[in-house]
Amino acid sequence: STDNNFPMIIPYSWYKVNRFSLLNQKYLVSVAPVISESEKSLPNNQDADVFTKQEFFDFLDSCEKKGVHGVLIQEEGRNTEYKKILSCVNEYRNSFSR
Repeated sequence: STDNNFPMIIPYSWYKVNRFSLLNQKYLVSVAPVISESEKSLPNNQDADVFTKQEFFDFLDSCEKKGVHGVLIQEEGRNTEYKKILSCVNEYRNSFSR
C-alpha cells in the first residue's frame, strides 16, 4: 500500500486489537456491524462486530481521530441489519450538521 494510492482494507477485528502499525498508511476499516440499542439485547456472537449504538458512534469517532481513510460497512446477514445500520449512520452524520 505504500507504493500506490490505494488504501489497504483492514478487518475491524484486527483494527480493534491494533494488529498493525499503520502510521503514515492509507487504510479503510471493514466492519459488519450488528447494532443494538442497549447492552442487554446484544447478541452473543464472537464472529460478528457487535456494538451498542453508542459504541458504534465511538468507533466512527476513533476512526476519524486516527485518520482512517474510510469505513467499509457491510452486513453480517441477508438484509437483517441494513435498516439499523442505515439509521445509525444517518443519525451519526446528522449529529454533525446540528
